Amino acid sequence: MIIKEAKNTLPSMNTYLESEDQILPFKKAGFKEVILEPRELSRMGRLKLDELIRLARIAVKSGLSPILSWDILMTENIFQKVELYLKDVPLEIFSAIRVQDPGAVEFLKSKYPDIPIHLILETGHHNFESISGWIGHLGVQLKRIVLSLELPKKTLQLFLSKIPCETELLGLGRILLFYTPRNLLSPSFSLKEEFIEVTGASSETPHKDFPIIENRHGTFMYHPKGHNLLEHASELKGMGLNFLRFDLRGEECIPLLEKVGPILRSGINLSNVKDYFSQKCIQGFFKANKSDVLFKKLKNHRIQRKDENYLGEVVEVVKKNYVAVLLKNPKENVSLNDELEFKTPEGKVKTQKAYFLRNALLEDVEMGTHGEVVFVPHISALSVRTAVYKKS
Repeated sequence: MIIKEAKNTLPSMNTYLESEDQILPFKKAGFKEVILEPRELSRMGRLKLDELIRLARIAVKSGLSPILSWDILMTENIFQKVELYLKDVPLEIFSAIRVQDPGAVEFLKSKYPDIPIHLILETGHHNFESISGWIGHLGVQLKRIVLSLELPKKTLQLFLSKIPCETELLGLGRILLFYTPRNLLSPSFSLKEEFIEVTGASSETPHKDFPIIENRHGTFMYHPKGHNLLEHASELKGMGLNFLRFDLRGEECIPLLEKVGPILRSGINLSNVKDYFSQKCIQGFFKANKSDVLFKKLKNHRIQRKDENYLGEVVEVVKKNYVAVLLKNPKENVSLNDELEFKTPEGKVKTQKAYFLRNALLEDVEMGTHGEVVFVPHISALSVRTAVYKKS
């Protein structure tokens, strides 16, 4: 069966190039450009200078456009080192530089005005006034804008109709929730590794399994689910989007491309690509941005403290085992066999007798006092932040 390559119905595709053996599979799958990540400049970069230059030259010979990634956030000391590093990079072999740090943007504007800039605006810029400010400031040097995932369809469509340069959006890949140049993991684990990867959980909600990475450039937290807009690719092309980015880092890239390459080339049934991705995927804010609903929860009257008979709040629930309660009222204690009342953030009210009471060492005790965490019998349908009262 011959699969024809889709023409003019989908945005162009780009992705991250990490090794030479990926070049041919990327080209066969229909990718037009590749992003190269040097360890000194890029958040997840691992390419040494000689590897960076060699890969960029091979990409050019293979018909792929190489893009240099400079997406780290920098202190002044780091910036001075980067400035020296750039002098050793033959920038002329790259078709553009991807950059996010405003200081880096200004440096490129003043020192390298002939190098096209791909401006990363993924972590903000939810109004067009801010985007137009960058457009006016950079002028013709601004070749592309990488837009935020938090723009719903209507807003995205409006922005795409106004932006005069190329545009890009994450089509498939990990969702970055948080990035800081600080090292947040190594002090806690007493580690000095260059690359640390763990999973995290929220102490205030049931959410868990957040991938967290620390490397030489700081700490990164990702959403447990990936981002996928491939089933809307044709629609996005019609709205004016120029590039869809595939973040396949962390995947078995070449075996994955062997499976999805024919789908990408045909441009048909792109929604099936996510079935081969390691993470379950969501569409983020594309259909609607409902992040403002959280503001109501911050003032949820059901979890507001009421001093009368108030004991504290649930901090952990282990099904069929126990409920952990942090005692927060200095005027009220809890005793063995007390009748407890649980009021969930959703408004449910449940009662349970404390027929056992244990301390943080899981030792049986007769009483728990302010500041302690006590364990009481499990009761179903409770969540973290449930308020706990001593029933009169």
